[in-house]
Amino acid sequence: MNNDGYALFLSFIIIVALVILTVSMSLLLSGEMGFTAQNLNQTRAFYLAESGLEFATAAFYDEYVWNADSLIKSEYITDLESNFYAGSNTNLNYIEKEQIDSYTLKLTSKATVNGVSRTIVNVFGEFSLNAFDYSFAAGSKIHFGNNPDIIGNVFATDGFEYQAIQNFLKKIGDDVELIDGKGKVFLKYLDDTQIEKIKEIAMADTGDTDYVFETTADIDLSKIGNNNIVYSRVDIFGANNLVLNGEGILLVEGKIVVDNNLEVNVASESGNDIVFTDDDLTIIVIPAGDGGHDDGKIIIKNNLYYKGLLYAENGIEIKNNAEVTGSIITKNGSILPYLNSNNNFTAIYDNSYFDFFLDKLSIDLAENDSESSNNLTLISWEEPNN
Repeated sequence: MNNDGYALFLSFIIIVALVILTVSMSLLLSGEMGFTAQNLNQTRAFYLAESGLEFATAAFYDEYVWNADSLIKSEYITDLESNFYAGSNTNLNYIEKEQIDSYTLKLTSKATVNGVSRTIVNVFGEFSLNAFDYSFAAGSKIHFGNNPDIIGNVFATDGFEYQAIQNFLKKIGDDVELIDGKGKVFLKYLDDTQIEKIKEIAMADTGDTDYVFETTADIDLSKIGNNNIVYSRVDIFGANNLVLNGEGILLVEGKIVVDNNLEVNVASESGNDIVFTDDDLTIIVIPAGDGGHDDGKIIIKNNLYYKGLLYAENGIEIKNNAEVTGSIITKNGSILPYLNSNNNFTAIYDNSYFDFFLDKLSIDLAENDSESSNNLTLISWEEPNN
């Protein structure tokens, strides 16, 4: 009898333990499923909000997509929802654009899936200016030294540094505009497609590689400026007195370094009086990507006399004494670019180099239309209060 009672009690304990274990497992599985569902809803809401931002970025300048309150119209919201996920509790709540200041824009997208919401905010700078409209244009800072004399407007994305600010402001005159992009305005430069087109034409000009310098031994400066395009895949160095004349483009992959006296299209020189020819030569330097020192830069240590366009992706250094008619432009690259002119710098804006680009390459630098869908570049990305 005692044994039967003990067995009954033991059976009861086992049954209670199994019930507790079953309930615990059920609660755990329920919690895990709820957690998984929450994560799934968050992920779906995030990607739906992201897809809304991608659509809004591509359609930013399309006035038919936006209503009077700067919100994407409801029919486009519905299309985005149906294309993304067919669930009945999936909502792209809104996509809104806002002009923060003259050159900074904000897009906000909010999506909700099964009661879980995600909001994403992108801030953009606007490409509203063309680098080729300036005597100087830099993707970072411009440093001016002593005695600059400039005719033509100047732009620097990250502002200016001056060795002698009062002398500088006296010299430039009232008709020269200095534009500080304050890190928010991003100019249109040559894009990758345009650079590739320049390379292709250089290689196809004569049906062979006469105008392509593959090694240092191939460099023949007499081929430059014959109304043609020359492409150098190696650095170009000139210790002293590098003289180039004529119309055309020299594209260098690497760097150009000249210690003293780079003269381009100089007709005559008498003391400080420089007379240029009517020709325009464009020099473009892009990085070789080998990590070399000063890759993608133009460095002129002393005495630059130039007619045309001087363009480098990663910076231009002009140490002393320069006279330029045309444009000096450096695009923001992997190395912080800057223009450095320490002494006696004269720059006169002249865009006659546009003609060669239009005639030879069908590239209109006056418009410089990029193949991108809009004129925005991303400055910041955030998820507030998610």
